[in-house]
Amino acid sequence: MRKRNQLQSVHTLAKSAETETSSQVSSHRQALQIEEQRLAQLEAYHREYTTISHDAQQSTGINHIRSRRGFMQKLNEAIVAQREVVSRCLIQLETQLGSWRDARSRAMSLQKFSERVSEQADKRQARKDQKELDNISRHQNTR
Repeated sequence: MRKRNQLQSVHTLAKSAETETSSQVSSHRQALQIEEQRLAQLEAYHREYTTISHDAQQSTGINHIRSRRGFMQKLNEAIVAQREVVSRCLIQLETQLGSWRDARSRAMSLQKFSERVSEQADKRQARKDQKELDNISRHQNTR
């Protein structure tokens, strides 16, 4: 019985670690989604500004064109930087998913092991009970 309780405690700890890791995976997924949305907004803004800039280019002076080019360069740099952020978030998510898979595997293995130990203990107890019943039956038959 003591071994069963110890295994149950170990399994509970493993399950808790799995739950914690799962929560971290969820947080990383949310962060990735936020960063992907930011990237999509930057890219949409870039497309929109390119269209507007192209249409307005014919009626502006050289200083305004330089200013627009400088802005477009900064916008392009922001997009490149945001892509790197998204890439890092994706790597972190994949790493965390690997940790979660390991934790889940450990928890499931411990659960199966605990179930096997419990089944074996139940079988031993059933054999012991049957032996006692057989002994009682023999003693009653010999009287």
